[in-house]
Amino acid sequence: EPTPSPLKLHLIFDCDDEDSAAARKALAATGRGNLELIAAVSFSTAQPHVSADELRGKIEEFLEERQVADLLFRSGLPVFGIRKAVSQEDAVEMFYALVGTHKLESDHFAIIRLWKWLSNEDSLQSANGHTAGCPRFLGRTPSYMEFGEVEPPVGEKHTAPHLKVRYEEYDDAHYRWNESTAEEKRPEISDCDWQPLVWDPINSTFCSPSMKLPDGRNRPLPNKVCAWLRGRSITKLVSIKHSMESTPPYKSLREEHVPQSSLVVDYQDHGVMKYCRFGWFM
Repeated sequence: EPTPSPLKLHLIFDCDDEDSAAARKALAATGRGNLELIAAVSFSTAQPHVSADELRGKIEEFLEERQVADLLFRSGLPVFGIRKAVSQEDAVEMFYALVGTHKLESDHFAIIRLWKWLSNEDSLQSANGHTAGCPRFLGRTPSYMEFGEVEPPVGEKHTAPHLKVRYEEYDDAHYRWNESTAEEKRPEISDCDWQPLVWDPINSTFCSPSMKLPDGRNRPLPNKVCAWLRGRSITKLVSIKHSMESTPPYKSLREEHVPQSSLVVDYQDHGVMKYCRFGWFM
């Protein structure tokens, strides 16, 4: 994830003239609004039945000014600027301006990573599944036949699911986050271990370290792969398309909720199968 423009950081932490103050105020308004939105999504995901007033109260408590200013002071960022005697009010504005800069140069994914870096907690991480995206790369990316989440091999220290993609032009590829690094692994390449993805700052997209364009540049990854890497829920990446092939006829289908929500289908030629949202079993 790229860092914000040095010019914006200079405006936030160094400049103290009238024009800079107006620009910083605009950045802070953007940052505050987006951080409140992320907090609202995160809290309502955990407690979907909370009232609007209760949600507003939780957000105000979460983003209490003294706490926000303390996060910025503890980061040490104001020390690197030349503005002197930074008050709590100044620190709050600088904090939200920094958040606004991340939003304008990236998206909510970058704000959530900034919050985690400043606070050392994952309290907003769940919002990624609903708000994180990725600028759409408008050129041609590798076509794929299948993609989905898979569990990592037994014994691997990274326990979060990987994304497995089966490409038409290449072999399979796996993707994951390793701490703060997005990585790719293609098992069919001999002696190929996890490799860090390449960030293309011009097109704002992740590129494969092993797939190349004809001119030798790293090839941009599909938009859905980039969105998954930036926190988008796998269920929001699935596209339901009408199949032109003949599908198996069935006699009945019904929904069950014990022990979990599932769809039970009685096929005419294949017997009864039960499907759940994250897989299937017979």
